[in-house]
Amino acid sequence: MRILVLSDSHNSYLFSEFLHIAQNADMVIHLGDGQRDAEDLKSVLKCPFYYVSGNCDYSNIYEQLIEVEGNKIFITHGHNYDVKYSLSRLKQKAQREGANIVLYGHTHIPDITYQDNIWFINPGSLCRPREDKKTTYCILTLSGGKIYPQLIEY
Repeated sequence: MRILVLSDSHNSYLFSEFLHIAQNADMVIHLGDGQRDAEDLKSVLKCPFYYVSGNCDYSNIYEQLIEVEGNKIFITHGHNYDVKYSLSRLKQKAQREGANIVLYGHTHIPDITYQDNIWFINPGSLCRPREDKKTTYCILTLSGGKIYPQLIEY
């Protein structure tokens, strides 16, 4: 299973150039701050698609828990968990939910952290990176019971 994970596209005109990449995924997850982009994605994709709202969106679906190939994946934008300062609140939530993968955004800074048997994956920002980082997204591959997250510069 090849899951495309993106966040913080902020309805940028650059996003339209990205749509072709999404069509090669088995599943797509948008982690918020780009509701119009998410709606555009949903209209062209033929695979499962999940979206959570960010602090700059007008929807109110702030988190979801999904199961994919035996993995519990907690999806959130992150602003309600103070992810700019620490992953501790997000970790507590993941543990309560029994999640082994957490996908979050909000910071615009790509990161992959493995801690206490939980993968914390932030794909960065597709259109507005911070801290001199490149624009990025993530390909999360689930295969044979293994988890392979990969950050990709766009």
